[in-house]
Amino acid sequence: MATEQLKVFKNVIDVASTSAVTTAALVTTTSSSQAVVKDVSLSATDPLYPVTLQLKQGSRVITEKTAVATKSATLTLTGNQIIDVSSNLSAVINTGADQGYEATADAVLFNIGGGMYSWKDTNSVNRMPGTARSYADMIALGTLTESLLSSSTFPAYSAFGWMDGATKKFSRNFGGYVYTYSATGTLLQTSTAWSGAGAMYGACTDGTYFYSKENGSNSFVERKTVSNGNAAANLNTVDSNGSAVSFAGQYANQGSFLLHYNGHLYSKKFGPSTTLQKINTTTGLLTNIAVPSMGNYSAGGLITVASDGTPYLIEVGGESSNKGVVINLNTDTYTLMTMVALSTSTEYGTLAFEITAGVGLFFYNGQFVWVDANTMTATTGSNLSASSALGFQSPQSNGLAASIANIPLHEAVTTAIPRAVTYSAYADGVDIQGV
Repeated sequence: MATEQLKVFKNVIDVASTSAVTTAALVTTTSSSQAVVKDVSLSATDPLYPVTLQLKQGSRVITEKTAVATKSATLTLTGNQIIDVSSNLSAVINTGADQGYEATADAVLFNIGGGMYSWKDTNSVNRMPGTARSYADMIALGTLTESLLSSSTFPAYSAFGWMDGATKKFSRNFGGYVYTYSATGTLLQTSTAWSGAGAMYGACTDGTYFYSKENGSNSFVERKTVSNGNAAANLNTVDSNGSAVSFAGQYANQGSFLLHYNGHLYSKKFGPSTTLQKINTTTGLLTNIAVPSMGNYSAGGLITVASDGTPYLIEVGGESSNKGVVINLNTDTYTLMTMVALSTSTEYGTLAFEITAGVGLFFYNGQFVWVDANTMTATTGSNLSASSALGFQSPQSNGLAASIANIPLHEAVTTAIPRAVTYSAYADGVDIQGV
């Protein structure tokens, strides 16, 4: 004969867990027992990770609740929940994908004046993401360092750092080829030639293809597969009606940039241009974004994700004052910076260095300025010296040509931040034995 008894099946408070997914058994029945659950109360929180809390019977989700970081996800259930023989009722606490510590600056200067230099933030202390740091903060930390990787000559019309899985690689584009190097300066690969050869000044990657657009006007972007450097099918550019759209890529002397972010290419011909082309890397759809002129010469562009998660494209010209722009890539709107003139002139490379989330340095010969997208501020008063302010080699800008390859901080692979989940669980009802 079956027996019934009122029972508190589970009652735990503030249990700690460091797992990405935590399962807490509330009720478990055998082949000869059942349960009728009357009341269930669950809560869970983590100081950094969002928490999804599920109540499950077997594999079936009965109810679910999600809370953002630092907020408690809570679930309550009242009434009669029948748990049959050989079954269970459980709480599942899921904190989702790993979140990493703040990425630190890592770039390579390819200098026509002689030398390949590593520029990086050598900070060894894990820093939590989401904290805005200024140029002054980074200088105060004193962890921006330079080291010589090679004393040979490395001309670069453009350059870009990228993640090949968890491996950092640095590429320069010059003379119709993409040359890819390890973090220690070893040449890993030389691509096949662009069909536009020396007219291909801007280049970038999405981790699958190298992209380049010649400075003449046509309706395609050339591509190469990063795994072997061989030519891939061109990306044809079209308007919303599917008709071909022609445009010109980065120019030689006054050139701006070709950059990639989140499935789109961003291409600007030269400093005076007031149009930025945005190209979908899957469909080839090209849209035009209105931007201000940067004067006759551009020091290049940089895409950075600010401390609040907003992506921005920063460009600095600088023949005269106030020639810096920060473009919000979520809204395609821009803010013109109040800043000192960088005094750019004849320039062939892209010379932007991302030192922390939202902050870029832009160089012309031995001088540089900073632009901070976190606060929408920039260098005023006078230019800064690469040698005295940073202890860095001066990029040779007014020759043929120097460029900086940045590992995008928003793409860098970093150490996962441990979870610190705390949960409480209560369940009561009727325990039935001998069925």
